[in-house]
Amino acid sequence: MDLSIVILNYKQKGLIKYCLKRLLSYALPLEHEIIVVDNDSHDNIEALMQNEFLRARLIKAKNNRGYAAGNNLGLKNAKGKYVLILNPDVTITEEAIIELYGNPSSSWHCRA
Repeated sequence: MDLSIVILNYKQKGLIKYCLKRLLSYALPLEHEIIVVDNDSHDNIEALMQNEFLRARLIKAKNNRGYAAGNNLGLKNAKGKYVLILNPDVTITEEAIIELYGNPSSSWHCRA
């Protein structure tokens, strides 16, 4: 697996939907996964994921321990050589993902 994209949700189901639609429309030339971590938001994101985004994986936190802990839960479950932590309100282009992945001087960090 080349890349894991981790998106943290806390009561932002609409933004998650928009973000996933964009990401899943891209034809990325690398093996990747998309992980949505729900930080105990109780916004019925499970139904959204099951009905519209089966290609993305949902991880449910048992409680909301904050931004860092939610992203760490995604990192623990990521299989990619590289991980992109993406906030749901950020729009990233397909070209930007490819450039970041292919540019060794970028700010990506290799996981040990």
